Amino acid sequence: MVQEVGGSARTSIEDAFRRFAAARQRLAGGAPETAQGAAVAGASFDSRLMDGIRAVDGEVKRADALVVEALEGRLDFHEVAVQIQSSQLTASFAMAVRNKLIDAYREVMRMSV
Repeated sequence: MVQEVGGSARTSIEDAFRRFAAARQRLAGGAPETAQGAAVAGASFDSRLMDGIRAVDGEVKRADALVVEALEGRLDFHEVAVQIQSSQLTASFAMAVRNKLIDAYREVMRMSV
């Protein structure tokens, strides 16, 4: 299947397979994860998640501000249209990521331990 994909997508897929294999090998080796390591990973995820949310919020607010400037006649309509489309794509991507996170959470909760 990987042979059918080309370019950077193939590189990304191969890299993901390598990381998955390395993680599986670490788990098979029985290396216990410390509570401190889990806390650091959680803080990193939290901070990255909040940074992403702030970036999406900033993008949407910039688009709203450009609409006001366009109505006042200070900006060209095409520039505003491009920014609004960019903002819409950013928000759609953020919602797709949110949905994937929720699906992953539900899948983990369905697992039997």
